[in-house]
Amino acid sequence: NLAGLPTHVQRVLAVACHAAKADSEVGDAKIDMIAAIVQRTTDVEVDASQIRSVVAHCEKSLQQQDFAEFGKGLASTQKELLLKVALIVVGSDGAPNKGEQKFLSGLASGLLISTPRFQRIVAEMA
Repeated sequence: NLAGLPTHVQRVLAVACHAAKADSEVGDAKIDMIAAIVQRTTDVEVDASQIRSVVAHCEKSLQQQDFAEFGKGLASTQKELLLKVALIVVGSDGAPNKGEQKFLSGLASGLLISTPRFQRIVAEMA
């Protein structure tokens, strides 16, 4: 249950899990990585069982409104954090494949992050 977590932490966790699942099944190594990323970006600890439960409920094919939902009520810096989290997850196992690229571009447009801004964020993280 994520009800005890602040909204932006729930969103970071959701985005990290969806990004991990965009590519493939999510194993223990990815679960650990997601926990580390959530803690590093939000200072909140989530446990593996919480992450597994989010992963289990991740839809494979997200629509535009699903991506928009991630950013609902968040400040633009928080939206950019969501994109950065997705980039970290996706980048953890090499260059993004088709599924991951589709997820990233869908997320950026759902969060209303422009292409130039998206490219700047990617560049800043490289």
